[in-house]
Amino acid sequence: MIWRDRANRYAFFCWLLLTAAGITLLRVTSVSPWILLAGFSFLSLLIFFYVAGRRAIQLSRLSSLVREVLAGQDHFDFGRYREGELYVLAADLQKIAGAYRERTSALKRDKAYLYDAISDISHQLKTPITSLYVISDVLRKPLSEKEKSIFEQQLNQQIERLDWLVKSLLTLAKLDADAVIFNKQKTTLGQIARRAFAPLAIKADLEDLTVSIRGDLHATLEVDENWLVEALGNVIKNALEHAEPKSEIVIECQDLPMSKLIFVSNTGTVEKEELTHVFDRFYKRPAADNDSIGIGLSITKAVVQAQGGRVEAVSEDGRTIFSLRFPK
Repeated sequence: MIWRDRANRYAFFCWLLLTAAGITLLRVTSVSPWILLAGFSFLSLLIFFYVAGRRAIQLSRLSSLVREVLAGQDHFDFGRYREGELYVLAADLQKIAGAYRERTSALKRDKAYLYDAISDISHQLKTPITSLYVISDVLRKPLSEKEKSIFEQQLNQQIERLDWLVKSLLTLAKLDADAVIFNKQKTTLGQIARRAFAPLAIKADLEDLTVSIRGDLHATLEVDENWLVEALGNVIKNALEHAEPKSEIVIECQDLPMSKLIFVSNTGTVEKEELTHVFDRFYKRPAADNDSIGIGLSITKAVVQAQGGRVEAVSEDGRTIFSLRFPK
């Protein structure tokens, strides 16, 4: 290890030369051995202090670079050492500094994300809470039984909406923190599709929409069925909200050589710019319902990705298609 450093090699060769010169002088001259020993020792000390001083300067430079990195300096260069132990040390410090910079950048992004998330959550909670205050004040006034019944119904709706919002936000928080434990078991694509559509069947009837479930319904998939049913249900709900009146929504399952997919398609197109944001948290399309919060598709994306899949959306030829794709 010591021979990696060029200064150490030079010092050793100088010492060999001094030794050889001292032995030669003892043989060819009558100089006192003690004088030669004193001169040899003095020159050896000079070489030692030169090497030690050079090493101290290099270590001081490395120390200064480390302090600059810790102070937040983005640009650093540990690559000025060409060989030796300091080269190995500098290379390791370069790796550590790079990892430290990446970690610091990630923390800054997380901080900005947390700030935005708190702002969004605060905004989303503000509306139902304000509505609860207003309805509560109205209910304190003398009202007829009919008026009282109407406001009580509105109160219950706001409470349900607030409860759903809080649960959805907690779900997203758990998914973001990787705190969800998925219980993966084999199930069929058809079973997932039917379970996801079942709670929305009444809504489809009220909207006079036809929903077809078809394709490779018996194809198996190893996932957490309950979570995937919720994720697919959000996609179907989105399709019901944006489909054209009296149109057909198709839920199609496909078993392909490299992957297994569930498609949900509805009539109507979405602008390309909107498609880039449909999975963003709290994003609401202009045509969305007033009660829409813009969180369902975000949950879908998080659930699918957490189970090794990916979700995509395209809009062409008069139809909008959402796909949940899982590799085999």
